[in-house]
Amino acid sequence: METTRLILIIEQMEKLSQEFFFLLKILVAGTHPTPSQTLAEDNEEMTRLQVIKYLGICERTYIRRVKDGTLKPRKLPGGDRFYKRDLDGAYKESIRRGRV
Repeated sequence: METTRLILIIEQMEKLSQEFFFLLKILVAGTHPTPSQTLAEDNEEMTRLQVIKYLGICERTYIRRVKDGTLKPRKLPGGDRFYKRDLDGAYKESIRRGRV
């Protein structure tokens, strides 16, 4: 129980630090983010089923990609979770293969 709480706290700290550096980057560049660069979109958590739909793959392909390390889910008590920013490579591959 205590380990799970620590993991969740660490993940929240990672999110906050990423948001901080994103905002710092905007301040230094002096530009405003485009809609595709918004923090909410990049930090959106996706479930296994959402990832399957987003990438246009089947359940079996999902399992295979997790096993071979192509997809790296964050293991949480409620199931696997992904952030959209972590799926960039897989999404580009799905576009290349005509799945999306």
